[in-house]
Amino acid sequence: MGTVDTKLMLHGTPEQVYEQAKTQLIKGRSCSSGYILGTACEVPPFTPPENIRALNKAAEDFGTYGTW
Repeated sequence: MGTVDTKLMLHGTPEQVYEQAKTQLIKGRSCSSGYILGTACEVPPFTPPENIRALNKAAEDFGTYGTW
């Protein structure tokens, strides 16, 4: 399971969240048993919606095996 820093989710920019999620997803491609993208713990209350959308966008763009 790969993690995106919860502090980054709360205080970072959407671009920073996207880049960290992208990095984790690319690293996860080497996991033969599969990979789950998530935050390091929970999604903090008051996380900006645009940061959640950035996490989802990275998952859409880089989260499918064999499409890159």
